[in-house]
Amino acid sequence: MYRDPPRLFQGDSRVTPLHGRFKITQDVFSEDFAAENPLLAFLVIKEYNCGEYFEKEVSRDAFKTIEMPDRMAKALAKFKPQLSFLEKDGPEASYSSQRIFPIAYELKVVLRYLRSSYSQYFGGDAESDEAVFSWPYLGIYHTRHMTDDILNPAEAFNHVDVSFASHLINYIKTSNEKEFQDADAQFASGLVTRQHFSKLFAPEDVLVRKTEHGPVGCILSQVSDIHENSVELECWNWGFDGRFFKEKANWTVEWPSGGDRISLDLLELYPLKFDKNGLREKMFTRGDMFWKCRSRQLVECDSLTTRFEFQTVSTFNL
Repeated sequence: MYRDPPRLFQGDSRVTPLHGRFKITQDVFSEDFAAENPLLAFLVIKEYNCGEYFEKEVSRDAFKTIEMPDRMAKALAKFKPQLSFLEKDGPEASYSSQRIFPIAYELKVVLRYLRSSYSQYFGGDAESDEAVFSWPYLGIYHTRHMTDDILNPAEAFNHVDVSFASHLINYIKTSNEKEFQDADAQFASGLVTRQHFSKLFAPEDVLVRKTEHGPVGCILSQVSDIHENSVELECWNWGFDGRFFKEKANWTVEWPSGGDRISLDLLELYPLKFDKNGLREKMFTRGDMFWKCRSRQLVECDSLTTRFEFQTVSTFNL
């Protein structure tokens, strides 16, 4: 672990691991470290892919092999990686993922409250202090416009200072601002890329699902899991068998294409608010009629003839 982004430096060989200049020797996750740094709110741990970095440097021929006599070169052929060095410092590596670990006690208290009171966004075990936030920070993305509301009830935190939590949320919002804005712009135009696929689904959104009988709406309770090419969702909708009842269902939405950008309506489920084909208005009209069935309601009437006929009957008393 290093304080600065890792890279290869001038003189490093092809077998030198990525490294920074300022190594961390302390146990930064210990209670002693937290006690020694009372103003430190949280740690951002970034992970890097060494293999990808080396592939890029090798592909651009950044390593130069020491010149030597042919006889010696043949004898040392298998040691060629150790004899290839960088002539100048390589670029900083780009992180592949990051996680945030709370350090300050006050921050841990607030985060436990958020995870228990807003579990649909932050999920997980409310009593756990382990990595409460991981990239791509979906909870913050979906609640970034209601930060003041979720941090407002100070009595819920037993009067604990919420400034550390505010700093954490602001850090995530500002450091990921461009990425969040890119996702918003894509969804608003009816498109989604693989990069922002998981951000598409916000808890409590109305989703539309394609079926052989037409589109069906449902409410997203929470995103239960995220994979490289799929997202697992927990949903519910209203069923009716003479009375209304909630039907719960789990759905897995697969990325349907090898491409990087697709139209939202190619997904099996997608948020109705981003529909561009007039489906929202049709489904709300249909839903309004469906909801009226709570009381007796004339929905449809079929007649065998095109006009009503009245038959006159005479009765006689004998």
